[in-house]
Formats: sequence, structure tokens, C-alpha cells
Amino acid sequence: MATNKSVTYKELREKLDELMLWFEGDDLDVDEAIGKHAEAEKIIADLEAYLKNTEQKIQKIKSL
Repeated sequence: MATNKSVTYKELREKLDELMLWFEGDDLDVDEAIGKHAEAEKIIADLEAYLKNTEQKIQKIKSL
């Protein structure tokens, strides 16, 4: 997700949801699935980092 524009949690979640729907479909291609799995792992890592960053911001605000 490395772009100049910040990607929101909602955008990341929507991309992950799209991938999950693809995996739930009936027409799976193994080679394509490998790429989509890697993409999903990256999105999940980005979501986790986003949440961790948000948690740190909240903790900082609470400590003020």
C-alpha cells in the first residue's frame, strides 16, 4: 500500500473484503490465488499497523 496518499482503514478493509469475496467464489485459479493471498497478507499487515498506530495515539491522548 505504499503510495503518496494515505490509505484509510476503511479503504484497506474494503480491499480485504473484496479479496475475501473472490476467495469465496466458485471460479478459483491457483496461480491467481497465490498472488491474491500475498496481497491479502500485505493488507492485513497494513491494517494491523494502522490499528497499532491508532492505539498509540489514543494512549498518548489519554496520558495528557
